[in-house]
Amino acid sequence: MRLHETWSHNSPRLVILFVIIQAQRALAQQIVSSTAAWSSQIVAFWGAIIIASQVGKVGTGGTSVFSSVRASLRARSIANALSRGNWFLHSGWSNGSMRMDIAIVHWQSASDLTSLARRIAMQIETFGDKWQVLVLGQEVKKSDFEKKENESVIHWIKSPRSERFCGAKVKSTGENLFRLREHDLVDALDMLKQTPPVPAKAIVEELLRREDTRASRPTYLSEQHNEMKANSGQLSWGYIFTNIDHQQSPFLALKRWTGPNGIDRGARMVCATRMYLLVHLLIACAVGLMAAATGRGLAVWLMTVRPTISTMGGKDVNGNDVLRSLLCMDEGSFQYETRQGSRFQAGDVVVQPMGWWQPAVAFAIPSLETAIILAGWFYGALNAKRLEPSGVVGHGMLWLSIVVGLSLCVRALFTLRNHDKGRLVGIWKESDFVRFTVGTESLELQLSELQRLTSDSPINLIATILADEGTEADAAIRVVESLLRLPVTTTLLEHLVATEIMKFKYEGDKIITKAGKPISPKSESPWIQSYCCIALVMVSSCVSAVYAYYPLPRWSKLVTEVVIAVSAVFFNSVDLVGSFMHEKETSICFMVAALVTSSVWYVGLESAG
Repeated sequence: MRLHETWSHNSPRLVILFVIIQAQRALAQQIVSSTAAWSSQIVAFWGAIIIASQVGKVGTGGTSVFSSVRASLRARSIANALSRGNWFLHSGWSNGSMRMDIAIVHWQSASDLTSLARRIAMQIETFGDKWQVLVLGQEVKKSDFEKKENESVIHWIKSPRSERFCGAKVKSTGENLFRLREHDLVDALDMLKQTPPVPAKAIVEELLRREDTRASRPTYLSEQHNEMKANSGQLSWGYIFTNIDHQQSPFLALKRWTGPNGIDRGARMVCATRMYLLVHLLIACAVGLMAAATGRGLAVWLMTVRPTISTMGGKDVNGNDVLRSLLCMDEGSFQYETRQGSRFQAGDVVVQPMGWWQPAVAFAIPSLETAIILAGWFYGALNAKRLEPSGVVGHGMLWLSIVVGLSLCVRALFTLRNHDKGRLVGIWKESDFVRFTVGTESLELQLSELQRLTSDSPINLIATILADEGTEADAAIRVVESLLRLPVTTTLLEHLVATEIMKFKYEGDKIITKAGKPISPKSESPWIQSYCCIALVMVSSCVSAVYAYYPLPRWSKLVTEVVIAVSAVFFNSVDLVGSFMHEKETSICFMVAALVTSSVWYVGLESAG
């Protein structure tokens, strides 16, 4: 009875006490949720710096899809040019500082040509952002093939800017190896200019007789000149293959082979593509779940997959995209040493045709990755509840992120403005060579136009040899390869393209006009789009601050995050595939600003796991 009376007497007080305790718990839970949500901003802040350091590489699935589309379009251009008997040149404003890479294509049918063009296009897209690549070749009948190694293949050779930069040496003496010398080229031109001119078949036979086919080895690092050592960070076929021995990766391996008596040595690259695809998709699923648990930071999650793969063995895979690198280098062979009489030379690379499924995988996997992350983020964004800033952490991280984002955007604007005020160098005069700026990424060189513009030059000689139907195709290609290895040949081709085809006019070493029109960095770079991206991120940063203190509609957050993500993907794509890229400082400032701004949203989820 006394207990009942005590409860009845004190029940109002107990109820009030219970309500107060629950309210305090709820308030504490709200503060904890708020603080936890904004504490994750610290992780996003430093994560943005790490992610943005991947400048020059594919950062998102959207950039990878865009790059795959570019590679497909370039493959079609290469196949069309070669099928018409023309050449294809890939270059830019500062490509090929030490060499010109040359892809010699041997094909038997139209389907083979298409498959080979796919391989070249993907290799250029993956490795050749700083390369200058010349693609040419000839259709060869099956009766012309004598050995298995001469089937439909791509034979990669290189033409150094100077004879001092030769990448192959005679194995017995250590002297630079050029199979033909400049005096051989001069004699062949004299034969072509005789009246009547010597037939192309006779010229080919004479040059074949003069070829120096002694056993070769690569130039060792200790034998390279300072200019080559200074540019050793730029990718080359030799670096791509030999780096596997120094930087182990679970996705790459070399299967070495030797010829009879150990005279020939080489390696074939074996890529664990299926294992990589499994790792890639699992990481994408994990990132998608994290995006669903936060409901914010779309740009951060889109750029998280590849840095994560980098820590799991992807950083030692060369190229700007791990997946495309594995697809385009699988089964590629590198020549370490060659025997006497071999048609190959040390440093050459031979690759096979590429099937249709490899470009399809390069397009489908990043598309699926992007769809998974978007789905996870969209689910979280729809279920996220707006929270208000609270405490030092909440208000402090909010305004710290906004100030950092706006400051970096302003810094990016200044660096971008300075970049637009620069100048385009047209003639690069080095101590041992002169290099001409081509200034275009993709260009089909008409063989008939080359012959018309160069009546007495090595380019006309090469075009005449390739166009002659009476010359055996394999012999013609072999002589053309030896001629293209000479630095003078590719230098003359560059000069021809710059002055006669692109029609650049110079003032000293500076390009001032292109086909009679004034030219400047502003006329060539996508500066308007870049300014728009920076402005959109600045506006988005302000919107996120308003959203934290004022209940804007939910769709405003969704739209703003999508705008930031699209801006980041576009900026990354320009840095990767643009012929006139941003400066590294500009890219880092913008990417960090975009990623920090993307995660400045005061939201939380219930039962997120």
